[in-house]
Amino acid sequence: MIQCFNNHRFTSRFEGDAPPRLLYSCRTEERHRGMPRVMHMHEDRAELVFITSGTGIHHIGGRQFETKKGDLLLYDAGVVHDETANPNESLNVYGIAVSGLRLPGRPLNHFTFENTTPVVAVGDRFEEFDQLLGMIHSHTVSDNRGDAEFANYLLRAAIVLIDDLLHIQAAAMQTEQKVMVERIQAFLDKHYMEEVTLAQIAEHLNINQYYMSHLFKEAMGFSPMQYVIRRRIGEAQNLLINTDASVTNIAVTVGYNNSNHFHAAFQKMVGMTPAKYRKYWTDINAE
Repeated sequence: MIQCFNNHRFTSRFEGDAPPRLLYSCRTEERHRGMPRVMHMHEDRAELVFITSGTGIHHIGGRQFETKKGDLLLYDAGVVHDETANPNESLNVYGIAVSGLRLPGRPLNHFTFENTTPVVAVGDRFEEFDQLLGMIHSHTVSDNRGDAEFANYLLRAAIVLIDDLLHIQAAAMQTEQKVMVERIQAFLDKHYMEEVTLAQIAEHLNINQYYMSHLFKEAMGFSPMQYVIRRRIGEAQNLLINTDASVTNIAVTVGYNNSNHFHAAFQKMVGMTPAKYRKYWTDINAE
C-alpha cells in the first residue's frame, strides 16, 4: 500500500467566522423542463446551476450565453438572470443556492471576479462535478441524521473546485487580452500615419470596437486614437530634430493633411509649436 501524505499547507479561502451555508438543492424534473424561468434575481444568495445534459440560452447580467452540457452557471447576488431550455431537447441540471459566501476580493455572495464570466465549462472534470452535486442533492433531500451537515461540507468542496476553475479562467482571459492588446498596438504602429478609424481597426482585428477601446485604454493608459496622435507627434519630434524637412512636409509624413491640425495637436502635447521645438533643439545642439 502506497501512503500519500497530505503535506500541502493551505489557507481557507472562506473569509469570516461563518462558512457558506447551503440553502437548497434541486434537480430538474420532466414536468419542469419546458418551462422557462424568466428574468429574476436574488439579493440574499448566490446560485449555481450545473448542466448535465441538453442545451439552453441563458441571460446573465445583461449578456446572452448559449449553454450546454458541462457548463456551470454562476448567479451572483443581485445579478438578473433568465433561463430558457432548447425546446427540442431536455435540459437537465442541478441547482444550488448558497448564502454567507465570502470569497477573497469579492462582495458577499459573489462567485465571479474581474476577468471571469458567469459561465464556466468544467471540461474533463464533468464526472467529478456530476457526482459531487449529485451527492449534495441526495444528502439534502435525505432525513437521515448528519446528512444536512454532510451536504454543507460537500458544498464547500464544490465551491473550492469552482473557485479554482474561475482562477484558471481569469489567467487565460488575461493572456488572451494581452495578446489582443499587442495586436491592436502592432496595427496602430504600422498604420498610425494613415487615416484610420476605430471601426476600421476593429473590423481588421475582428473585435467589437467598444470592447477594443476599453481593453486598449485599460492596458496602455490611452485610447487607440490617443495612441495614434502620440505616435504621430513622437515621430514628428524625431523628424524635426534629425532632418531639415519643412514643418508642412513633416505634418503630411506623420499623417496630417491639415497643417493647422498638426500645429494644434503638437502644441497641445508638447507645449510649444513645431518650429519652436526645432529651434529649441537646434540651439541646444549648437552649444
